[in-house]
Amino acid sequence: MNRITKKEVLLGVFDGLPGLEEAFKAVYPKADVQRALYPSQSP
Repeated sequence: MNRITKKEVLLGVFDGLPGLEEAFKAVYPKADVQRALYPSQSP
């Protein structure tokens, strides 16, 4: 069985859910955070 190693997380992408970015930064303080942008749909 392979050894499980902890990998460094470099980027977290979130959709604006309240508290999620703060929780992510608490676990991965060195990672960058980016907000996901979704294209608007024209009717």
